[in-house]
This record gives sequence, structure tokens and C-alpha cells, in this order.
Amino acid sequence: MNRTTAQRSWRVFYVLGAAILFLASLSAKAAELTDVRIGVHEKYTRVVIETDAEAPYHIESSVGGEVVLDLAASSEPRAVSSSKSPHLESVLVKPAPSGGREVRIALRVPVDMLLMVLSEPDRIV
Repeated sequence: MNRTTAQRSWRVFYVLGAAILFLASLSAKAAELTDVRIGVHEKYTRVVIETDAEAPYHIESSVGGEVVLDLAASSEPRAVSSSKSPHLESVLVKPAPSGGREVRIALRVPVDMLLMVLSEPDRIV
């Protein structure tokens, strides 16, 4: 291999390395949980889990008096309670074994759930 070919090989190597690092930094940004709020209405209670980007989630369990979501987002632990809701007691956010956040919704009574994912801003309702 002559010198010109070796120089081109190194340039290609550097460009590919920079592209890989750039793409990795884009995909590494996890969503951040920005707000958890409870809205009490006449016939229902709404829980809003807001993030700064789309955050994958799944419902881990919905048994007894609790609904548990596993949310792929980062956040400080937090708790929100509602003394005015006849349907739910509190929402607790804490680290999950998956590395994301576990969102525990403590219910006062059995409820029918309607789950929506909305955007602008990203939120699970």
C-alpha cells in the first residue's frame, strides 16, 4: 500500500469514527420526565405523565389497588397525591430495575382505564 492510499484509509477511518460517535450521541439521549400531574373531574380523574421526548413504556401490572408503568425516561423520584380524587390516592415515580422509571398509581377504588399517548408536548394520559 502506497502513502496516498494509506492517507485515504486514515481519512475514511476518521470520518466513519466521527459519524459513529455523532449517531451514538443522538440515540443516547433518553427522554426526561418533566411533569406528573393529577386532574380531578366530576366523573373521572386524569393522570398526566409528561416527557420532553417520546418515551417508550409498558404497563407492568394492574392488579388490586395499583397500576404500575415501566417508563423509559429519567427523572428524580417524586410523589404527587390527591386528597380530592375519589378514584386515586397518589402517583409515585422511582427508579425501575430496567434503568428507566417506575410509575406507581395507587387507586382508592377499581377503575376503568383509558390510556392515550399525546404529543406536543409528549405525554401519557
